[in-house]
Amino acid sequence: MNDYYQEIKTEIEAYLQNKNYEEALFLIKKELQMPYIPAEFETYLNQIKKDIIFQINENKKESDVPLETLLQQMLHGKPQVQLLAVSKLINHNLRSCVNEIKEYFSKQPLPEAVLLLIDAIAEQEIQQEFTVRKNGIEYTFYGDSVTPVSKSEGFLKANEELSKIYAKNPSMLQIARKVLVNKAYQYLPLSYESIEVDSLLDDVQKEVDEMFQ
Repeated sequence: MNDYYQEIKTEIEAYLQNKNYEEALFLIKKELQMPYIPAEFETYLNQIKKDIIFQINENKKESDVPLETLLQQMLHGKPQVQLLAVSKLINHNLRSCVNEIKEYFSKQPLPEAVLLLIDAIAEQEIQQEFTVRKNGIEYTFYGDSVTPVSKSEGFLKANEELSKIYAKNPSMLQIARKVLVNKAYQYLPLSYESIEVDSLLDDVQKEVDEMFQ
């Protein structure tokens, strides 16, 4: 297991030691969504995921958070609380809380939480209009018109090309894929088209090179 995966494992175990089960589960789910995962590490993630879910179910009374609490309290809390709220919220049917999400977007929400919500809205193909502000620019979009990161043509093509570019360097390939996922999320509610792959690859390679330097 290379350094990257060892760091993730250490981070997960630190969460578990502090009984931060939701944070550990969120990190595990994020890693399992990566385009490529070594078999040994994937087995570890799936096993620890089962253990965490079992523990959460054992503490169900404490761990269950009513939807109303997520929307009216946690979603408007501190950054870490917002992210935790969204990690729970995206497992719900978001059609039932469209107005609350719109209100959240209209405030000063945590950017990372907004991106996760947009991707979930796209996955659920919600036929509603939403407005968000990113870097001073206002974007208005319909949920069913946004392409989820995992289905973006540009993302899929770039991932395929990275496999060729870093074929002889697995460590750099894993880092490059992580950078690619982050860039794809940051681009939401827009999505990379296949014609933008060259520019996307250049950005990813530059960032990876800087990391290794």
